[in-house]
Amino acid sequence: MVDRANPVIETRQLADRFADLVGRSRRVDIATAWVTKGRHLEIVKRGTEQGVRFRVLAGTHRNATDPQALTLLHGLDRCELRLVRGAATGIFHPKLYLFHLGRSHDRARQSIAWTGSANFTNGGFSSNEELMLEVGHGQESGGLIDWFEERGRTADLSRRLGS
Repeated sequence: MVDRANPVIETRQLADRFADLVGRSRRVDIATAWVTKGRHLEIVKRGTEQGVRFRVLAGTHRNATDPQALTLLHGLDRCELRLVRGAATGIFHPKLYLFHLGRSHDRARQSIAWTGSANFTNGGFSSNEELMLEVGHGQESGGLIDWFEERGRTADLSRRLGS
């Protein structure tokens, strides 16, 4: 569990905290520059088997995203994968994780957000030195949710969300 007085998550805590939040979520949204295989994708797979829906915006610039990881995500029934190509002025480079916990109509009050340095990669979740800031329910996560929704509308759909 993350200490509310110190909402910083370090690499050694990421995978376990990710698994905990996935297990409590109805939906998880991820926007990341790169995706590779690792324990984090196994957590996604288990989450989909338990009814959690995932929406992933994944960058494809500079060949850092592993095609096998995209294939795994693409094959999951409860996962919507959208690919984001780099803009003319730069690359798609966010690291945003949104965990939608409740069924409330007030989505921000029922969401937890992470933002920081960890891509959705094996290195980001296990071997690199990364930091993520966890923000809880309320206004902070609302703006991040709005950004994800807007950016997701312009990304290329790879697979529709399964039932």
